[in-house]
Amino acid sequence: MTAFEIFELGDHALVATAVDAVSFETQRHIWRIAELARAWPDVEEAIPGMNNITLVFDPLATDLGALRARLERVCVPFGADDGTDDAIEDGPEADGRDAAAQRASDADTLDEALADASGAAGSTSTSTSASRSGTTRDTGRAGGTRKRASRTHADDAEPHDLGDAPGRLIELPVHYGGVDGPDIEAVARHAGLSVEALIERHAQTEYTVYFLGFQPGFAYLGGLDPALAAPRRKEPRVRVPAGSVGIGGAQTGVYPTASPGGWQLIGRTPATLFDAERDPPSLLAPGDRVRFVPSGGAR
Repeated sequence: MTAFEIFELGDHALVATAVDAVSFETQRHIWRIAELARAWPDVEEAIPGMNNITLVFDPLATDLGALRARLERVCVPFGADDGTDDAIEDGPEADGRDAAAQRASDADTLDEALADASGAAGSTSTSTSASRSGTTRDTGRAGGTRKRASRTHADDAEPHDLGDAPGRLIELPVHYGGVDGPDIEAVARHAGLSVEALIERHAQTEYTVYFLGFQPGFAYLGGLDPALAAPRRKEPRVRVPAGSVGIGGAQTGVYPTASPGGWQLIGRTPATLFDAERDPPSLLAPGDRVRFVPSGGAR
C-alpha cells in the first residue's frame, strides 16, 4: 500500500511523492491521479513524474488548503478504506464545474471517477491494431468505459493524451548494431552474451513508459532485463543522433532529438518520437507500452 508525501513547490505547485520504491502499480496510480486532476478547475497542469506528480495552479485564484486536501484524498491507494464515505472528496463544492468533473468528485474510487468522466464526455473506447501498411481495425465501443489498450506501429501512430490508460502498445522498428549501435558489442561483452542474444533479449521485452524527461519526448522505460543493464559511458558523446536506442544503467530509452548523451548506444529507430508541429508533440506518453522490433541488418 503506497503512501505519499505532499509538499509545496514555490507558491504555485504541489508535489505528491510516493515514499516506496518505484513500481509499475505506483506509476499507474500516479497516471490516474494526473488524469483525474486535469478535470479540477483550479489545476492548470498535472505533470506525472517518476514516483511523483506535480500540480500547477494559480496561487491568486486557488484555495491551497482545499486543493491539498483533494490531492491527499486521491493519493489514497486503490481499495483502501480511509475511514470516510467518499474516497475522492467530501462532496460537491464547485458550482459551475462541468458534469465530468462533478461526477469525478462523487466517485468512490479513482477507477470509477475516470470511467464516469469518460462516459460524461461521450468518449469512445477504442482498440486499434495497425499494420506496417497502415491498415487499421477499429473495435470501438461507445459509452462509459475507459479507453483500452491498443496496438500501433510507430509509422501509423497518432500521439494522444497523457491520461489514456493503460496506454497503447507502440512497436518501434530498430536497426541494431553497426553505425546505428556503436556500443552494442561492448554491452554484449558486459552482459556475457553474443550480440545476437543481446538483440533477442532486448527486443523480446514489453517496456512501460514511466515518465518523460531529460529532453522533450524522451521516455524513461521500465522493464529492461537486468542482465542487459550497463553503466553509462565515462565520457558522454557530444552528439547522439535522433532515434538512437540506448541503455543507461537499468533503463533503456530512445533519444527523440540529437543531443549530448552518455548512454550506451545499441541501435536506432527511424520513428519520429518528438515533433513540435504535432499536437501533442510527443509520440509516447506515460502508461504507453513499447516493443522494439529488429528491422534489417546492422548498418
